[in-house]
Amino acid sequence: PDEPMVNTNLSVAYMKLGDKAEAEEQAAAGTAKRFAAMNRGDRSVAEFAQDQREFEAKMTARKLSMFQRVLALDPDDSVALFGVGSSQSSLGEWGAAATSFERAVAVDKNNSAAWLGLGKALEGCERTEEAAAVYREGMEVASKRGDLMPLREMRHRVMILEATKS
Repeated sequence: PDEPMVNTNLSVAYMKLGDKAEAEEQAAAGTAKRFAAMNRGDRSVAEFAQDQREFEAKMTARKLSMFQRVLALDPDDSVALFGVGSSQSSLGEWGAAATSFERAVAVDKNNSAAWLGLGKALEGCERTEEAAAVYREGMEVASKRGDLMPLREMRHRVMILEATKS
C-alpha cells in the first residue's frame, strides 16, 4: 500500500483509457507516497530526485515513441512533429529536436510554439545566431496570431542571446 509505483502505473493506465482526471489523481497519490517515504527517511533527497528524473525520462521516451508511430502513418502531421521535437528536447537530444522542429515549421509556418521550440533546440546545439533569427521570425508569426506566451518567451530569449553576445 505504500509503494508509489502502484499509483504511477494506475495513472498511465487511466491516461491510456482516456480518464485524465483519474490519471492525474493517481499521479498525485504516487507523488504523495514518494514524499511520505522520503520524510520517513527511507530515501535521501538525491535518491528521490534521481528516481524522479528517471521516471520523467521514461515517460518522455514513451511519448516520443507514440509520436513516432503517428509520423510513420503521416510524416507531415504537425502535432506529432512538434511532439517529437518537444520530447527530444526534454531528453537533451538537441540536434534531433532541431530537425523535428524544422520539419514542424515547414509543415505549419503559423505554429509559433514550433518556432519557439526550434529556437531552443538551436540554442541547445549552441547555434545562437540561427536561434536568434528563428526567434525573430517566430515573433512575427506569434504577433500576427496573437500568441502572447510564445511571443513573450521568444522576445526574452532574443534579449538574453543579444546580451550574452556583447
